[in-house]
Order: sequence, then C-alpha cells, then structure tokens
Amino acid sequence: MDEKEQLRGFILTVLDYVELPVPESALDPIRKSNQLRGLRAAATDMVEMCQDVDLQQVTKLDRRLLEQGLPSLSEMRDQSLRLFRSILSRNQIKTDDEWRLVESYISDVDSDTLTERDREHASSLLTDYEPI
Repeated sequence: MDEKEQLRGFILTVLDYVELPVPESALDPIRKSNQLRGLRAAATDMVEMCQDVDLQQVTKLDRRLLEQGLPSLSEMRDQSLRLFRSILSRNQIKTDDEWRLVESYISDVDSDTLTERDREHASSLLTDYEPI
C-alpha cells in the first residue's frame, strides 16, 4: 500500500469512526485524489480533529486502523509532533503546510504538549513566515 492509499484509508476510517455526518459526495474527492499534498493536509486535519479524543477511544481507533494496515492515530500524532519540533529547531517555517501545523499546536491552549517558551517561539515563527 503506497502513501496515498494509506492516507486515504486513514482519513476515511477516522471519519467513519467519529461518525461525522459527511455526505458521500464530499468523500469522492478523497477517494479519487492523486494529490499527495492534499491527502497529507486532510490527514493532518483528521489528527487535529481528534485532539480531544480520550485515550480509550484512541486505543480503539488505533486498533481499527492497524487491522486495516493503516497508520494509527497515535503514529500520526507522533509524526506531527516530530515535525513540529523539527520546525522549532530549525527556527523557520518553510511551507504553508508547516504553518498550518504550527498554528494548530499553538491554538490548542488546553494541551500541555508545549511549554510557554515553545508556544512563544512557535508564535513568532508564524508571524515571521512569508508564503512564497
């Protein structure tokens, strides 16, 4: 299974699991997309959408995803956090997708993932970013 298939499966499985009422016509672009960047962005949106899901539900969703040979929500969260940390380390946001990722972390004010210093640093990177 290539990355596009994995991302597509991840997105559709998460949407099904959270029982979000999405019309079938809205799922067609996901099912037919060959744009890796768009699928990555949608998968990131799914991770962000699940930020308040409790541990028991995450475990159930992870199991469902892994049974289908897809990346788990926990894995996707870890990848997202690693990328966020690497952006902070390099002291620069390079793409619009990175900007969205950083913005999602600092907007989650209930999370204890970030220190106040990290939050301030990330905020300054958002301010300094100039899209190409």
